[in-house]
Amino acid sequence: MTIKDIARLAGVTHSTVSRSLNDSPLVATATKERIKKIAQDTGYSPNSFARRLVTRRSNTLGVFFLSRGELNFMENFGTEFLDGIATASSSNGYDLLFFTMTRELSQKKSYIGLCREKHVEGVIFIGMTSDDPQLEEIASSDIPVCIIDFQLEGVGFVSTDNEKGTRLALDYLWSKGHRKIAYIGGPTVAPVAMIRERCYQNYMVEKGLGPFLEIFRGDFTTKSGYAQTLDLLRSEKLPSAIMAANDYMALGSVKALKEKGLRVPQDMSVVGYDNVLAGEYADPGLTTVGQDSTEIGLSAVRYLFDKIQNKKPPLTRLINPCLVLRDSVSSVHNKDVP
Repeated sequence: MTIKDIARLAGVTHSTVSRSLNDSPLVATATKERIKKIAQDTGYSPNSFARRLVTRRSNTLGVFFLSRGELNFMENFGTEFLDGIATASSSNGYDLLFFTMTRELSQKKSYIGLCREKHVEGVIFIGMTSDDPQLEEIASSDIPVCIIDFQLEGVGFVSTDNEKGTRLALDYLWSKGHRKIAYIGGPTVAPVAMIRERCYQNYMVEKGLGPFLEIFRGDFTTKSGYAQTLDLLRSEKLPSAIMAANDYMALGSVKALKEKGLRVPQDMSVVGYDNVLAGEYADPGLTTVGQDSTEIGLSAVRYLFDKIQNKKPPLTRLINPCLVLRDSVSSVHNKDVP
């Protein structure tokens, strides 16, 4: 089935069919609807390249995964995030173009320059850090941009509500009688890590637990969670629970505790953040804060489509987190706990 076949069936010219399928205002609404119905009924599928030549649009979104050494921010989202952006894009007739950028490449290649070169209409960034050399160029880009877990003035931002998620975890530990809660934070260049850490600090002060406030600095990797927990165990005041800024560090913490002969959760409880798949199959299963990665992906693409259509969507979208209860937390059996 070709455009000429549809024109013959509709009794119109080839150009009228082409304009109708591209929703041109030059064709009457009734005629457009009739032609579109014929196209649908006959299973007509326009050649995407030809269609793009006509519309002068690429119908393509770019997705940048920014790799920072051992840091792999994509692991915190998993396939659910990809499902979200793929679903939202394909349902609107858009393709996705993926870029993986190491720190070295970030020094040499312009993200926005690559977007222009590939004719992408909007772009999503994952793994942005505060020391990225291209922040200024991104902020002034004429191509619609949405960043996951990193807020840049004037740029679209989608994330889980990290303050709410951290409080969910801390409230749960509090309800189990934990007052001595240590914290393994993430890298200072990752704003999401600093938000979670600041919330922990505020929470401990609000609860009058300032003397027990103790932060150990990791880098979001299992190895760093393991190392920081070993350091923690050398301190004079041992906690009854550890909260880590992400699941991988929490899993490293569990490994270190076990190696030192401590049982999780009987001797020390552990909570993570992100609800990665590895935590579900750990021993014990990791209690954590879950984020709706599918909705994060959907929201990012919706924001870009609104910008492409010259709408003015809210710059910020925070997705509600949830507490995922497994087996790495137990109650503190101490009658002196208030």
